[in-house]
Amino acid sequence: VRAQTETELKEKKLRVEDALNATKTAVEEGMVVGGCCTLLRLAVKVDAIKLTLDNDEQKVGADIVKRALSYPLKLIAKNVGDNGSVVMEKVFFSDNFKYGCNAATGKYKDLMVARSYQKNY
Repeated sequence: VRAQTETELKEKKLRVEDALNATKTAVEEGMVVGGCCTLLRLAVKVDAIKLTLDNDEQKVGADIVKRALSYPLKLIAKNVGDNGSVVMEKVFFSDNFKYGCNAATGKYKDLMVARSYQKNY
């Protein structure tokens, strides 16, 4: 890890260490394959919950949560050069809840199968 100042170097080392710890924890405790796709599918459930709310402020909060749940998928798609809205639409309208976009390859597939394949090699 390179940096121009010692402070910057320490910060970068802490970020790398944090990422490693997060990865180790995910492996030990389990993780959701295609987590962004899962969050997107959960966002749809917010509308049903919103209907049960009486308070307008709670309804606004539900809308904020709904937007926040779809944001990670859009951001990852944008970071790899794709249109986040297009990726979101393709994932959302699939009947297979395991279906998603592999950001590393840009291909749409069953992410559970892709994860199993990756684990074996």
